[in-house]
This record gives sequence, structure tokens and C-alpha cells, in this order.
Amino acid sequence: MRKVIVLVTFCVFAKGNLLEIKCDLNKAESCQRTDDERAQESDKMVTEQIKQLLKNYNRKLRPHYIGKPVMVLVDATIISFSNLDAIDMMYTIDMFFRQRWWDHRLAHNLSEPITIAIGTSHPSNIIWTPDTVFMNSVTSALHHVIVENHKVDIYPNGTVFWGTRITVSPSCTLDLKAYPMDVQICGFEIVSYTYDSRHLKYDWYWKPGIEIKEESMLEFKLTDHKTIGEERYFVAGNYTVLEGRFRFKRLMGFAITQVYLPSTVIVTVSWVSLWIKRTVIPARVSLCITTVLTISTIWGNVNAQLPRVSYVKAIDVYLMTSFICIILTLLEYTIVLNIPDIMKKVRNNPLFRKRKMVKDTSNNIQLLPRAVNNEESLKEAEKKKEQKIQQENIDICNRIEFLSRLFFPLAYTIFNIFYWSIYLKEDLKTLE
Repeated sequence: MRKVIVLVTFCVFAKGNLLEIKCDLNKAESCQRTDDERAQESDKMVTEQIKQLLKNYNRKLRPHYIGKPVMVLVDATIISFSNLDAIDMMYTIDMFFRQRWWDHRLAHNLSEPITIAIGTSHPSNIIWTPDTVFMNSVTSALHHVIVENHKVDIYPNGTVFWGTRITVSPSCTLDLKAYPMDVQICGFEIVSYTYDSRHLKYDWYWKPGIEIKEESMLEFKLTDHKTIGEERYFVAGNYTVLEGRFRFKRLMGFAITQVYLPSTVIVTVSWVSLWIKRTVIPARVSLCITTVLTISTIWGNVNAQLPRVSYVKAIDVYLMTSFICIILTLLEYTIVLNIPDIMKKVRNNPLFRKRKMVKDTSNNIQLLPRAVNNEESLKEAEKKKEQKIQQENIDICNRIEFLSRLFFPLAYTIFNIFYWSIYLKEDLKTLE
């Protein structure tokens, strides 16, 4: 009897739950049908709204063609800088570029902005868009992977937002006088190609209007940036121009490790010849010539990576001084080797011989009787004279070698102190 009661109770409870589940499923299906119907109705309404907006829309004419100029608000997010090329005088910017303007013809009564799927088309094929160009661009490209990178939103009040991703390579005239401690000012300029300021004006959407995600490149680092807007006169009329300016400071790691440090070591190695015996001619000459050729190779490689400019660069000053130091070391040894011949010419000079004769006469007047009495041979006197001359030549060579060992390193050290103190000063170039 108890088992029967429990079984009946379970069946009643299960039936109640099944009824509740069935009701919930019915409600869900009813809600789903309602949501689908609403979605279909809203899609239909948006489609009809877009058709109505574009029905009599002329995308070839700007808004209010006879009225006030269209104000286009611009801003950009720079993803990266790259390829600041000294040879071609250009650099590359990868950015998201955005424009906003008001087109009364596109105002609608929807509660949400209309986002148009561009696909493989271009916004100008659907609505009027500003014909913005980068005035100082050498090359530029729109991104189109996987589809054309355009986003177009049309707000209820007629405001149009157009965002796109572009890669631009503007020209940039580099000043290489302080290379590789140089600071470069580069920028880009945007302007309308067709419409002068009577029809279209630009301004930054916010100040400064440019957001930068990555500030460093391989050789440069961005230290400052600013934006300006102005009206310029061209042959076709007055045009509004927006400009973004960037201040780049060159990173010196590559130049130090590949140019300055090797050059300093090469000059130091050339001084080793000053401590090699003068009689070891092949060793001293080959060492000097090798260092001259090495510094010349470094210099040539540096200039091969730079444009042919008509002024002297900072790195030219350093390499030229290093080259001169090595040449002077070689010239010093050449002079030392030729000291006997040089001094022989000096002694054979009539003026020198006259002075020497007067000096020898005054010194030997008292020694003449002794020389006669001792009957000193002329040959012995000549031998002593030659020995004296040789010793004088050796003394002169030793003096030159000693002074060179002191002067060359000291002069090069002083040069380095002045060089780095001058060129490492903060460059005063501004973005103005």
C-alpha cells in the first residue's frame, strides 16, 4: 500500500514538471518568433531608410554646395614609423586615418548609426566623401586585406564618420651636418585636391589630433610631435592645410659600435709603431699602411649609406681627424728615417757652415798648439767628427720619437673631448 502511494505521488510530481517544461518551451518558441519578427522588421526598416537616403542622393556634389564650406574634422592613430631613408629622403607612416563631416542629406530617424558594409568597394562609390590627399607623399596605399579597410558610420543627425587604414611615405629633407648625432624634423600635410577653402575646410577633431602607438624605429626615436592647421595660397586658390610634424632623434648605438669604436682602436694601433725599433722598417711601415687602408674602408662604407651632400658631416670630421693621425704617424717615421740626409743638407748649407766655422774657430784657437804638438792625424779627427754627427742624428731621432709618443695620444684625446662636448649637446631644433 505504501509503495502504491509513493508511486502515485511521483507520477503526479513528474507530470507537473513536464507541464511546466512544456509551457517554458512554448514561451521560448513564442519569444523566439517575436525576436525574429522584430529583427526582420528592423532590417526591413533600415533597408528602406537607406534606400530613401540614397534615392535622390548625388554623391558628386558636396553638402550645401551653395552654402557654407563643409568642415571636415580629422584625427589619426599612428601605428608605427619606419624606413627614414637618408638616400631617398623619405619615411613611412602606417596609420588609422579618420574623417568626420556633416551631410544633411543623410540624416535619418533611426536610433542607431547606420554602418555601411563597403566590401570591395570605396565609400565614394556610395556617398560623397572629401577628396583628401597627402600633399608631400611620395607613395601611399590603402589596405585591402581581407576586404577594403574602410569603416563608414552615418549618424541620425547626418554626421558621417569615415575611418580607413593607410600607409604613407612622405618626403623629408634631412639635414646631416650633425650625423650621426642629428635631429630630424619630418611631417605630413593633408589638403583637399579639388575643393578650395570656399567649399571645404579642415580642422583637427581633438588636440593635438594624432595618437602615436610606437615611438621608436631602428635608427630613430620620436621625441616630440605637434599638429597645425593653416590656410595657404596656391595657383588654384586658397586651401586649408593640416600638418603633422615629428621630431626624430637618431640612436647612436650602431654608429658607436660600427664606426667610432673601431676608428679609435685603429688609431691607437697605429701608435704602436712608435714603440717599434726604427731599424725594423717593414713592421712599422706595414702597420701604418694597414691602419690607413682600414680607416679608409670604414669611411667609404659610411658615406656609401648616405646621400652625396656638399657639406661636411660630424662623422666626416671624426674620420678625417683619425685618418690624419695615422698619416702623421707614418710621416713621423719617414722623417726619422731621413734625419741623416736632412741634417746633412742642413750642415752643407753655406749659412750653417759659416756659423759653425766661426764657432769652431773660437773654440779651437787655444787647442791649436796642442794639436800640432801631438801631431793628431787628420783621419782620426774625421772619424770623431762622423761619430759626433751620428750621435747627434740619433739624439734628434730619439727626441722626435719621444715627443711623438706624447703629442699624438694627447692631441687625439683633446680632440675627442672637444668633439663629443660639441656634438652631444642637445640639438635646439624645434617643431616651429
